[in-house]
Amino acid sequence: MDNALVPLPYLTAQLLDFRTGQCLVLVATSVAARGLDIEQVQHVVNFDLPSSIDEYVHRIGRTGRCGNIGRAVSFFNPESDTPLTRSLVKVLSGAQQEVPKWLEEIAFSKCSYREKKSSPTQASR
Repeated sequence: MDNALVPLPYLTAQLLDFRTGQCLVLVATSVAARGLDIEQVQHVVNFDLPSSIDEYVHRIGRTGRCGNIGRAVSFFNPESDTPLTRSLVKVLSGAQQEVPKWLEEIAFSKCSYREKKSSPTQASR
């Protein structure tokens, strides 16, 4: 749902269909992360991670509300998402969620993913 390109009556109808269960999947921009309270959302997929941890929390907060179980899945791009990793590890740990070892390694490594990627290897010298 891209509210900049779609007429408001159409957006409203699509949102109503999602709320009532007539539509099972809603694709939305970050605008949907705030202000929408839709019961029974079971899954949130972040195709791209936001630039701030607060926005991440708002996005995943759409699922598993009021004691319900929900699942959030996020695609991670080490070239663009590395600055968020330390905060992400803290949020996941604080929520008693499993933190992937590779994410912890990226979050707490001495140099960034880009620095590792661009540093010369022994073979290239």
